[in-house]
Amino acid sequence: MREKLKAVLERSTENIAGVVASSVVDIETAEVLAGFTCREDFDIQSLSMAYSDLARFQMRAAEGLLGDQRTIDVLLTTDELAIILRPVDDLMCLHIVVVERSKGVGLARKAMEAWEGEMTQVILGLK
Repeated sequence: MREKLKAVLERSTENIAGVVASSVVDIETAEVLAGFTCREDFDIQSLSMAYSDLARFQMRAAEGLLGDQRTIDVLLTTDELAIILRPVDDLMCLHIVVVERSKGVGLARKAMEAWEGEMTQVILGLK
């Protein structure tokens, strides 16, 4: 099943310029369920585990401050990269896509939304 999830991650990003990496991480345990990187110098495992804590905190903060509004995604940017964190439905999982900041941020967000249903079904098979 993890290979199937990895295949979904790869297919969901294949038309996005500047993709660096993508993963799905369990927010509660920080376990990376699947992931890939296009650059050997990029550690998607460590990034995924670290940002799962940030996402958990942000989701709780939004819940407390904004009531019943759910977090759609969180966008973090550096000089070169954009890191998009998107909770996957109510599964306590986080879909992460890293792209070159000057290229595919908008397309990455659209792709994450478009593939959410299939991603959810595959994750449900893992849990």
